[in-house]
Amino acid sequence: MSSIRQGNRFALLTFFLTSLRVNVAFPNSSPIINSGWGSPDRLMHLYTATEWNSFHLQINHDGHIDGSPHQTIYSALMIRSESAGKVVITGVKSGRFLCMDRFGNVFGSHYFSYDDCVFKHETLENRHDVYHSPKHNYLLSLKKPKHFFRPGMDLPPYSQFLSMENQIPITRFITPEPVRHTRSADLYPDPLNVSRGKKPTLNYPTPKDAQDVKPSDPQEPLRPNKNEKEDPEDPRGIIITRKENPREYFYKIASQLSGFN
Repeated sequence: MSSIRQGNRFALLTFFLTSLRVNVAFPNSSPIINSGWGSPDRLMHLYTATEWNSFHLQINHDGHIDGSPHQTIYSALMIRSESAGKVVITGVKSGRFLCMDRFGNVFGSHYFSYDDCVFKHETLENRHDVYHSPKHNYLLSLKKPKHFFRPGMDLPPYSQFLSMENQIPITRFITPEPVRHTRSADLYPDPLNVSRGKKPTLNYPTPKDAQDVKPSDPQEPLRPNKNEKEDPEDPRGIIITRKENPREYFYKIASQLSGFN
């Protein structure tokens, strides 16, 4: 019995070591990126340049492929070996595979396709790298039109790349991007009508006709002076008469005095 148990233990140990060797021998056999990308030394940026401009290939969050003059979180890539001379390129921030359609257009996809997302990698004499699709035979380039790859061809601009070390802190990839919370311009575009040239007004309700100011009771007329005579046509003194001209009043008195003479 003891010999049988020892034999079983030896068989299990042999199986464990065999499976471990297989895993160590093919660490990048799967194109799926695991969670061990956290070391910034493993992140690379594909840099391409001409006499006029230089760019870093980046895979954006929506799958659009373009170039950035500087390293960005979307230009950080993982280039993993799939087989001899073939690689899989993945955007670290976007989580998308770099793929190519049958027309040579590159795009980022969350779904891996061996025909579309595997590239042939070759190093030139000038130590630049070129990538082309074994399935579609187009050259990876940031410029249109797309070109078929032929050995010894004159390479178009932005198709020769250098693998640059990552210079972006690893915290930039983990920390979520800030979101600005601002007032919606559609809901309150111009609350004070500044853009229309109108002065802001207070929206007080317009008073109704019944609210107009009117005397509730008739006011008592002013008491007349004792020296003034009461006008029979205007006993309450409502009608205001103009005082006579002093010169006419003097002539009137003079004519009355001459009449007595």
